[in-house]
Amino acid sequence: MSMSDSGRISVYCPCGAKLKIAEEHLGRKAKCPKCAEVFTLEAPPQSDSGTFELSPPDTESDFLSEMAAAAEKAPPAQSAPTTGGVTCVNCNQKHPAEERICVHCGYDCEKGKVVKKVGKLKATDGLLVSISKRLGVFGLGCAFSTAGALVGAGAWFAVAVISQYEIGYIAWGLGLLAGGGMAWGYGDRNAKAGATAALISAGGIVAAKLAIFIYFNAAGISALRADIAQIGTDTQQKLEDGSFELVDHRVEQEGLRNQWYWDDPRRENAYNIHGEAVDQLSEQEIAADLASAKAWNDGERWDDQDYQTNFMIMHYANKAWEEKQEKNGNNDQEGYPSPGKREWRRLVDDARTKVESMEPSELANLAKDTNSKREHETKLAQLTDQNVAIQLVRAGISPEDGEQYEKVMAADKDANKSMTLEEITTAIEENQRWEKSGKWDDPDFLRQDLIYMKTNQVVQDESAEHFEKDDYDWRVSNEKWATYYAQATEEVTPLSDTEVVEATKQIEVEEIARRQAFIDRIQQQVTNRTAKEAMSYFFADYFGGMDLIFGAFAIFTAWGIASGSKEA
Repeated sequence: MSMSDSGRISVYCPCGAKLKIAEEHLGRKAKCPKCAEVFTLEAPPQSDSGTFELSPPDTESDFLSEMAAAAEKAPPAQSAPTTGGVTCVNCNQKHPAEERICVHCGYDCEKGKVVKKVGKLKATDGLLVSISKRLGVFGLGCAFSTAGALVGAGAWFAVAVISQYEIGYIAWGLGLLAGGGMAWGYGDRNAKAGATAALISAGGIVAAKLAIFIYFNAAGISALRADIAQIGTDTQQKLEDGSFELVDHRVEQEGLRNQWYWDDPRRENAYNIHGEAVDQLSEQEIAADLASAKAWNDGERWDDQDYQTNFMIMHYANKAWEEKQEKNGNNDQEGYPSPGKREWRRLVDDARTKVESMEPSELANLAKDTNSKREHETKLAQLTDQNVAIQLVRAGISPEDGEQYEKVMAADKDANKSMTLEEITTAIEENQRWEKSGKWDDPDFLRQDLIYMKTNQVVQDESAEHFEKDDYDWRVSNEKWATYYAQATEEVTPLSDTEVVEATKQIEVEEIARRQAFIDRIQQQVTNRTAKEAMSYFFADYFGGMDLIFGAFAIFTAWGIASGSKEA
């Protein structure tokens, strides 16, 4: 390029922008008005004739002079329009009117100088510079505030882990870091910065308390999840390996030694304790303990005078309470009401006085005779349940029809009351064999059974709907049962005997799936209810009393620092 008499030459920024300057400014540094990058003003290469390209003196003004003049004329404070933003006097870019510092170049319109280096993203930019360039200085303030809140939350959690105690006043430090991070990163203090820092500090407080809550309750939460996952899944296994039978035996022995009434709350606690102990045993250990329990029940217990004494004390105390309730007319279908603690202790003391007056031989014979009668009653009740279930199917009677159920049960008890214990045991075993194989050779019963099962399916579906609404007391009416039974009869009547057999087997398969679906629903409901209870406990226990005061103070501190409030 050639040189003119005016001494102006053209130079080029690395971004390609063309600038015209006085020759005397060569070698100085200047900022490009197009890309805002600072570069060195270098002379362009000479042409073959050894001259520079000239430009008319009045086509463009001195670039550096214009920049200097613009800076000198910049007002100490920018009066921003209410809409559309304001134009930065440094980079000519528009930025929000409420922002004192330009989000494009970092120029402070009050101080009249660049206070933040903000420009286009470059490969060499660090993380904070990149955030500042992408989000502006307010975004950088939010990032610093969030980082401060996380540091505070981490320190709070660490102190809780080390001290094994949640110290509430550490929340103030979290608020201090959140507010300070906003003020430092933003470079300004106003209401918007204060409100944002306050919200960030509140989030940090919740995050810290949630982490502490989970840490202190991790074991309980894990155990609860395991319990929920195991609902119904290991019941069959425990029935098969005898775990339930062994637990019952252990609790019965403990209850007998301590003279607990059958619904004493201590029995439930004993079931939990012995249940956990039996769960730790191997199958071989459970089998060995069951064999010992069987040997004890079959004869060894009658050689133990302490057992005989406790057995008869419980027998006489229960008998006295039942006689008193029948005399007062307090017996109903659900049994006798429970005695109070003082009443039961009085009955036990009276029974102990009676038993301890007996001779050892008299006590042993009386205990054996009483136990034999009790076993007869228990077995007879088991046989009655089996027979009643079969008769309900044959007659199509609803299991919820209490009046008909009682009539069938009373008739069966009366028919079998003269049976010996051995005869009752044989009849029970025959019923079990018939249930497994014999009923498949009885087409009439299978047809009635299929009608009964289809009716029950409809009732169970309706019951499930009430269950999901927490209506656990719903019972099907006799009228509805009769309607559903008639519909099932119309459906089954046209089927052949072979079709009835296949349909019955299919329903039995479906029943297994329905039971599993029921267990799954229970698991989900327990999970949902547990989650709600856990959150209720979390907010009640971790955000009450002084916790609220410390949290509010921390949030107010963050707001005060970031907003510049003199009251903070």
